[in-house]
Amino acid sequence: MMTDRAKRPTETVIVAVPDELRGHAREAIARLSYLYPNFEFALSETGIEVHGPAVDADLRRDIHYTLVRMKIYSEGAELRAMLWRSVHS
Repeated sequence: MMTDRAKRPTETVIVAVPDELRGHAREAIARLSYLYPNFEFALSETGIEVHGPAVDADLRRDIHYTLVRMKIYSEGAELRAMLWRSVHS
């Protein structure tokens, strides 16, 4: 018996990742994997490989948004820690 999910056509697309965001791709993939459980994400040489139902402009936008979000989170971690220590010491 085929499920509805098995009937849907799938595709594999590589979404390019700019060099300045490349270091945050693994964290972005971890986040995207639970936000989009019907898709598989993997890091490739040129970007993030996406396999699943049709990859549309909204998903591409969310991938880039998540990359930038991870960059901001990573770069702000030290500042957040300093603020936490100053408030709680």
